[in-house]
Amino acid sequence: MFIFFGSVRLPSRQVANLWPVGVMSIVWGIWNHRNKAVFDDASISATTLAVQVKAFILEASRFNLGEMTNSVEELPVLHGLGVPGKPCRPTSYVYVFWLPPPYPWRKINIDGSVHGSPLCIHAGDIIRDSSTVIGCFHFAAGRDWAFKAELLALIIALEQVVVQGWDYIWIEIDYTYLVDLFCSCSYSVPWRFFSRWWKILQDITDLHIIITHIYREENHVADFLASSVVDEGYWPFAISYILQLVRDDNRSLPYVRIVQ
Repeated sequence: MFIFFGSVRLPSRQVANLWPVGVMSIVWGIWNHRNKAVFDDASISATTLAVQVKAFILEASRFNLGEMTNSVEELPVLHGLGVPGKPCRPTSYVYVFWLPPPYPWRKINIDGSVHGSPLCIHAGDIIRDSSTVIGCFHFAAGRDWAFKAELLALIIALEQVVVQGWDYIWIEIDYTYLVDLFCSCSYSVPWRFFSRWWKILQDITDLHIIITHIYREENHVADFLASSVVDEGYWPFAISYILQLVRDDNRSLPYVRIVQ
């Protein structure tokens, strides 16, 4: 049984306004190159066209096209276009809390991160019941992107569920696409993970699993495991690195989330 709770994020004004600029720049660039080839006998270069299009987009970004949403999803888009982001000012702040699962459920919080140059993916999971930590792990998985780190972390967490024979599982992850991917039982995953993803979906068919989206601020312990812990491995207890963070969660201390 799968239950889905997710959300869809629309692009910000800055990103949305750059798309028509890019389309018009491509059309104008192709037309201009075609005329030069026909009337001036000039050679056509796709590289030159790409450079010109990026230059037009960068020039257009200097005008007031709006602000970004201060999200990690939009940063790669803007950086790929060579456009500096224009962070928006927060409209308000809210306090968010990590909630323990009710008995007999177990909650698994998952997060991934990317470090270094070249990029190396890391992931961390923490498994808790209504009162204690019953497992956590951190691992590195070579050079890749953050999405694959979180996908691998989800796969390993589900494999651990099967090995331990747990039934009632509540998964929290801050990547909405993975929530949708899991709930739809989609096999649209990178080929290196396909066999493990296919197998784990078959193994958990009869389990009671809830998967929900969690904001990064609430997912603090998993985020710390993925981005700060150096040691790799699985531990059936709370390691020393995260003891204080776990205590803070158990005391229902709030985290601050900026609301756009």
